[in-house]
Amino acid sequence: MAEIIQEDIKSSALELIGNTPLLALDRLHPGPGRLLVKCEFMNPGGSIKCRSSYNMIQKARERGTLKPGGMVIEMTSGNQGSGLAVVSAVLGHELVVHTSSEALQYQKLIGSKEGLYVGYTSGANVAAAAKLLNSGKLPKDARVVTILCDTGLKYP
Repeated sequence: MAEIIQEDIKSSALELIGNTPLLALDRLHPGPGRLLVKCEFMNPGGSIKCRSSYNMIQKARERGTLKPGGMVIEMTSGNQGSGLAVVSAVLGHELVVHTSSEALQYQKLIGSKEGLYVGYTSGANVAAAAKLLNSGKLPKDARVVTILCDTGLKYP
């Protein structure tokens, strides 16, 4: 059985934010050089957005614009909301998250029309790209490239 070292035990999920490990992808890229990735998915909210969420809430508390127990409201389509959920829960703030109906619509369309299981953020990206193409501000043969940056696996 592994020995538990007292210093490794955290008292709050906030202590798990940041300090994510670097991983060498040596089997994927044996050289030249070394390919390293920062494992931000190991933050308690599963994303790099835990860092910015914690920082935003801390700054608002320090300035007095967010009172203890105050409400946090965020328009998000994914990862920022996950980060804010962790930080708000630990610090005792109510969190209200709104997402664009267009993001949800496009998330579903990508699944039904293209067969891809993507998350809200990907839906928001495609919605924005479609809006730009339909705006009349680009030539009719323009190409807009966006990213499908998340899966639907972390969303209910």
